[in-house]
Amino acid sequence: MKSFLGKSFLGIVRSSVLIGPDGRIEHVWEKAPAKGHASQVFERLRQRNS
Repeated sequence: MKSFLGKSFLGIVRSSVLIGPDGRIEHVWEKAPAKGHASQVFERLRQRNS
């Protein structure tokens, strides 16, 4: 639920899932922010590949 001008409503929840080459879920971001999320995903990929 979100609130705006005193009214409650259902808002958008952004989420992302990182799926590995074997098809398994490696990481879930349940609340992915619109700004800066791509860099979080790239960092996670960089960690996985190093």
